[in-house]
Amino acid sequence: MGVLKATIDAGDDLEAAELLKDLVELTRTSVGLFRPCIHEIGTAMVSVVNTAGCDEDVRRLATEFLVSLCENAGLQVRKNKTIVEAVIPAALGLMAEFDVADNWASLPYDAEHMGGDQEEDPDSCSAMGAEAMYRLSKTLHGGIMLPVAFAHIPAALKSANPAVRRAAVLAPGLMGEGCFRVMREQLATVLGMVLPALADPDMTVRHAVITTLAFFSADFGVKVRCPAPNTLPSTNVDIADDLALLQSFFQNKYHSRVIPALVGAMHAKSGNPLRLRCHAAQGIVHFAVGNKCSGKVMAKYLDGLLEGTVGLLQSPYVCAELRHLLHVGGV
Repeated sequence: MGVLKATIDAGDDLEAAELLKDLVELTRTSVGLFRPCIHEIGTAMVSVVNTAGCDEDVRRLATEFLVSLCENAGLQVRKNKTIVEAVIPAALGLMAEFDVADNWASLPYDAEHMGGDQEEDPDSCSAMGAEAMYRLSKTLHGGIMLPVAFAHIPAALKSANPAVRRAAVLAPGLMGEGCFRVMREQLATVLGMVLPALADPDMTVRHAVITTLAFFSADFGVKVRCPAPNTLPSTNVDIADDLALLQSFFQNKYHSRVIPALVGAMHAKSGNPLRLRCHAAQGIVHFAVGNKCSGKVMAKYLDGLLEGTVGLLQSPYVCAELRHLLHVGGV
């Protein structure tokens, strides 16, 4: 680490990057080498990540080192409270280094980039931060990851910087899969943090809220048995619902909070740009596809769905996903 620090201090970014590449490779092939000094090297790498003036490649490689260290020396990292409490906010901080294009609102909606922004550089610090948050959740899991993350997210949601608020609403969606068991029990609270941001004055924050809801629809859209068969209506019930007595956890429990919020974001009166309204439409598709949400539930919101869809169909371009939305709305 002394050689790396001296190289960085000397401004030799290319040499520092090469050293970090070698260290990253060692975390994958010989992670035992770092166990005697895991605290010291972890703390030093976090310092590199948090140094905004440092070369971006160097910071990204330092982040990759930390994430790979967590993945390959997981037990020892989980026992090191100092590293855990530093690396998670560091990833959140990287996510907040998001540069918005001047023409962001006028860019066409690209359904293939549901999880992010098509103009964002995949090698950017913000993209690396998002990847780190996802991978850390997969290795640290909810019992360790969530208390640390949610110690920082509420304050980030109140930040004057929209990029910080965007990171704060996107982070829970990135952690859902890896922290499934713990976060599922906290979803009501998490939604209480995330959904109000649909009224955020910044468009990219509202975009991130919809992305997180789409992640939740996939990660928590698992089938669970209904509380009791007699709670289902006895008539006009889909055969699959009637026989399997299964419902998707997220969709069944939170449709009354999520669908109205997404439908509202679809409408022209929301003031959202067309790109964001299409994003909301696809968010509804993600909520409902794969029989995650039954026809009888979707029917409750059909008027608003059709009104929002017709408004989008009258726009200069039409997202292909809207054809699927029309099908979903007619179930």
